[in-house]
Amino acid sequence: MWIFNFLALVSSIIAAGAGGIHAEENAVIIFGGGIDEGKAEAYPASCNLDLPEDTGNLYGIGATVLDGSVYYCGGMTFAQGDYRKVCYQSIFGTWVEKDPMLFRRAYSPLVTVGSNIIAWGGWDDFVVHDTVEIFDGESWNLLPWRMTGRRTEMCVVPISDREVIMIGGYTGDDHLNTVEVYDIEEGWVATLPDMPTTRRGLACVMHENEIYVAGGLDSYSTTPSKNTVAVLNLETLKWRTMASMNQNRHYLTMEVVNGSLTVFGGWEAGSKSLEVYTEGEWIEKPLGYNHAFHASVSLPCV
Repeated sequence: MWIFNFLALVSSIIAAGAGGIHAEENAVIIFGGGIDEGKAEAYPASCNLDLPEDTGNLYGIGATVLDGSVYYCGGMTFAQGDYRKVCYQSIFGTWVEKDPMLFRRAYSPLVTVGSNIIAWGGWDDFVVHDTVEIFDGESWNLLPWRMTGRRTEMCVVPISDREVIMIGGYTGDDHLNTVEVYDIEEGWVATLPDMPTTRRGLACVMHENEIYVAGGLDSYSTTPSKNTVAVLNLETLKWRTMASMNQNRHYLTMEVVNGSLTVFGGWEAGSKSLEVYTEGEWIEKPLGYNHAFHASVSLPCV
């Protein structure tokens, strides 16, 4: 029954011409992370956006946009091992403190679903959460269900005003290739075909009715990160591979910028570059600062 409903949802997305909601002309703000003091920059730089203040070196913050405003929550300072639950809203480029999350969370995806922000799992010192919190613009509350297991460093893509797809991640012991669908009112509702490989610290985005997954680690951090990209077609529910990125990257981010898939930063050699997918290949371009363990958000270009 649920698969029927999911396929009906996908059909409605296709009919509406949606494949993730992106402005015709948009730009991305990249900020936070563990290097270069979390300095913010915009891509393309020509877009007139209010850049937020530097966050300082904060690893694994979550960020999203709600009602046109940028929010970030959580994260950790590596040297002090300080895990955080504080949240901020950027108002004309100044971070204004908001109601904190109920739990400290680093590497917890922060995703706007409908008119709410949802925080998923994440690290708190040596504990990996399986809880989920919801923010309505004023306060945080714990949702009455839990994920199917403890998870952090995964990616989460909204597919409707209630449902998301969660991909990959790390349990604290195991790297994951699982793909699950959650309804923010009901919790887990289905498991989709696994990714071809396990990934943690990956990036993902929805574009033209497919979910693109890039980079990440498939083992402990002593192994090289990935430059591979996998694609889940939401109509056929089948995975395929596409051209690999030029650089190995983990703890990167990915957005659709003016119709083009774009990855930003990530640990190893690519921290000060982005790559744009154009005519079957990834084109690497420089960034102004190093970005890894960071966040990015997409906004209309004004």
